[in-house]
Amino acid sequence: MKKIITILGLLFILSNYIFAQAKTADLFIENPQVTGSTFTFEIHITPTNDWGTATGATSLGDCSWFFSYNTAALSNPQIIFVGSAVDAAHYVNTTGITGGRIFVDTKLNSFDSGVPLTQGVKYHVYTVQMDISDPNAQALLEWDQINTGILNALDESVDENYIGSGDIPLPVELTT
Repeated sequence: MKKIITILGLLFILSNYIFAQAKTADLFIENPQVTGSTFTFEIHITPTNDWGTATGATSLGDCSWFFSYNTAALSNPQIIFVGSAVDAAHYVNTTGITGGRIFVDTKLNSFDSGVPLTQGVKYHVYTVQMDISDPNAQALLEWDQINTGILNALDESVDENYIGSGDIPLPVELTT
């Protein structure tokens, strides 16, 4: 009888370990570009492990993507591309500036299961465009790792690995 109780206890501990493993993802800043008087960058995500479903796929839930940037050189962030992983049918997507940081918010519609993501696949989530107010500066775009927070559709926290930056020079205007 003691052996059965011990085995059941070990199975309980093992199942809690398996189901409680941290969900992880790589977050990317990619393709920072300057076109005329605008600066754009892309946000990508790759789930790096099984977020808790039998098929290895689950959805993003509420997410807040935050970035530090050169506040003297860039302004007026706008989402100009929304990827299929956060489409308007399942999510409300907004952007702006708060506390000297750019934010992009992803809010899963109430009682919605979202769009399934597959482990190991990189998803282009957003392209953000900003106005260049100082063409003689650097963009200085970086992840704000303290304020960025990603949840899956089950409201479980996802541990992020931050990759890339948008620290590129803005165009220099020639004067006569």
